[in-house]
Amino acid sequence: MGLRKKALNEFYHGIVWKQNRTAANSMIVNNDNVNLLKPLNVKDNSNETEFSFNTNWFLKEKGIAVVDFYTSNTKLDKLIEFVKKRYFPILVSVGVDNTSFWVSETSLNDFAVLPVFQDKNLLVQITFYKDELEYQTKMKFVDSKMSEEQKIDMGDLVTLKKTLIVYPTKNRFS
Repeated sequence: MGLRKKALNEFYHGIVWKQNRTAANSMIVNNDNVNLLKPLNVKDNSNETEFSFNTNWFLKEKGIAVVDFYTSNTKLDKLIEFVKKRYFPILVSVGVDNTSFWVSETSLNDFAVLPVFQDKNLLVQITFYKDELEYQTKMKFVDSKMSEEQKIDMGDLVTLKKTLIVYPTKNRFS
């Protein structure tokens, strides 16, 4: 958050954005539907949720991106614990290794011209797959590895789940 305002000012008031904003915005169905997120550490069982995230991870060629939005009204802490201890190990066991988890950043939005959602009940999972077949196959493996108890527990913790699949496009700005 410390660098966010400076970076956004430089970007949105810079020449590249001024020259390409119309084309960029035309590629986004709803450019006002933005969640302000911070990375969540699920790789260990510590109580520490925030950690340093290597943003270069997003630059690698990965195929499709699957973004799962989990809304967990009043139970986010329990959902995070469930993901760390019970769900993430299943993902790893079936080879879903190109994934990350995120929660809302609830600090004051210091760039008011870019409105954001800051849902304190939101957990986001971003996973990259080679293609839809790999995604569907691995999700079947995940489903088969989860016990009925785990499925019931997850159903209790997740009030609403929405999945968005993002397909690669050619970079029109290079």
